[in-house]
Order: sequence, then C-alpha cells, then structure tokens
Amino acid sequence: DSCTSSQAVREALGARGYEVDHFSAAEEAFDALAEKNYDAVLASQIVSLGGMDCESLIRKLRHSATAEKRALPVIAITANADPTNVQRFFAAGANDVVLKPVEGLELDERIQSTVRARRTSTSEQPKLPQGPNPTRPTSLSRDVGPKGTRSRRL
Repeated sequence: DSCTSSQAVREALGARGYEVDHFSAAEEAFDALAEKNYDAVLASQIVSLGGMDCESLIRKLRHSATAEKRALPVIAITANADPTNVQRFFAAGANDVVLKPVEGLELDERIQSTVRARRTSTSEQPKLPQGPNPTRPTSLSRDVGPKGTRSRRL
C-alpha cells in the first residue's frame, strides 16, 4: 500500500487503541503470524516484492497447519470496488472486504464485528477497545502488502 494510506490506517487504529504491526511484504506478515498471536489480519491488495499478493496470503493462511491460524479473521482492503475483484477476496477466504479510502470508525467497527464473530464461535471473550480511549490494551489488526499495515495484532 502507499506510505500515506498505510500510515493513515495505522494512525486511525492506533487512536482507537489498536496495536499495529506493519509489513512491507506479505511474506514477512505470514512469517510473523507464525511467531506471534494476532486477533485479525488486515491485508492490502498490493503485490509484494516477493510475489505474494493479498489473495495468496489469505489462501496460505487458510491452509495453515494450526486451526487457530486457519480461523484467524482476515479483512482485505482494496481500492477496486469491482464486484469480481471483491468476490476474489471472499473466495480466497477473507471474512470481510473494506474499500479505500478507509475511514477509521468504519474499519474499527468492521474489525470488532469480525473478531467478535470469531470469538463467539470459539467461545473466547473479546478484548476489544471501547471507544476512542480504551482503558486496556488489545491486539487486533494487520494490513499486509507492500507497505500494508497491520493493526491491533490483527
């Protein structure tokens, strides 16, 4: 993603209490998912230098060795509103798709809804921030792609 776009997403989510990890390549993000626990992934449509794109990352995640990683919520972020493009993300295994320009409040609501649905289905209690100044830290989101953003350990 562009530096400006990814910075805007990180700032918007940071202001809402998310811990954001940013990766410039989908491969780096996938490797980090093996090392850390995240609540969700935000994935940008841009193809990274290594050749892995958003769809490939999502498919690889959905075929991961652990059930926890396979069930990790994924929100794809794209500027291409074409229905065929959006459907490709869902076919790859995305839980939701958000169109650019990304609005902080909308993205926060979509993240919370997606994570809550996962946690409800696995009987986990959500640890999501409440309002613009949450009282407890959480981890939730990640956006990946060249200069993509990850946030709140998503």
